[in-house]
Amino acid sequence: MNAQHFVIKKLGPEFSTQMICQEAGCVAYAEGWLSVLSVADNPQHAAAANWIKRLSNRKFYEWAGADALESAYRLQAQGMLTVTPALKECLAALTAGMVVFYFHPNQQCFREHLDHEVKFLHRTRLGTREHVRPLDFNEHHNEEAYKINRARELG
Repeated sequence: MNAQHFVIKKLGPEFSTQMICQEAGCVAYAEGWLSVLSVADNPQHAAAANWIKRLSNRKFYEWAGADALESAYRLQAQGMLTVTPALKECLAALTAGMVVFYFHPNQQCFREHLDHEVKFLHRTRLGTREHVRPLDFNEHHNEEAYKINRARELG
């Protein structure tokens, strides 16, 4: 039998395309997310907090200070927020100089989601064939596997 290799090759980042959160199945998009920034002693965090407030165009709640958890519970009582165990833990541990942003679900997060391009290759001693469609690659693989299994059965 001839040696055959079916290969799925991931191409480099230069062949990637950017996806939105919904396409990527982003958990932050689906559930919301927290950003904790140390604005008092980190200039980059302070700049990020300023950008979030002024330019991010995201819906969020912001907490700073000792009454953060109490404030979150007030929002929960008004039906505006659910205080999850993760949020409770985060706000309870908040120290001076820190700020917490809770971003609502169903909005784009700040991560870059990339869809990496791949090539579907079938290599034999005669050369390499590239399948354009994953379905064709899968079907070809199954056909070749069937031939091999059939040959084994027949001896």
